[in-house]
Amino acid sequence: MKKKKKLFAISADALKMSINFFVGYSREETNKWLVEHKYEAVDFIDGQALADCFVQESETFFFYGIVLPKFELNRADICILVHELSHIVGFQLKEKGIDDTETRAYLTEYYLDEFLKKYNFK
Repeated sequence: MKKKKKLFAISADALKMSINFFVGYSREETNKWLVEHKYEAVDFIDGQALADCFVQESETFFFYGIVLPKFELNRADICILVHELSHIVGFQLKEKGIDDTETRAYLTEYYLDEFLKKYNFK
C-alpha cells in the first residue's frame, strides 16, 4: 500500500515564521515541488538520511522545510521529527536574533504539538 503524502505548513504567528512539512515526499519529489513553486532545488547531502531539513533565503523571506520521506506515527519517527525541528528552530531563532533556550524549547514544543494534531495524535 502506497503511503499518503502530506504537504502542510505550520505557522508561529508571534514570530512571523513557519515550517513547511513534506511528509511522504522523497527528496526528488520535494525538489520537483520547490521548482514548480519558483523555489530553488535543494542539494540534499545524504540521500540515505531518514529525514532532512533545509532553509532557503531570499531578499524578503526565509523558506524553512522538513522532509520526512517515510514518516509513520511511532516513537522512532517522532524522535527524528524532533531532531529536525531542533535544527529548524535553531535557524529561525538565529535569523530573528533570539538566543534564549526557553524560547527555543517553547517553539519546538509548539511545532511538535501542531504537527501531531495534523495526525489526530492525542
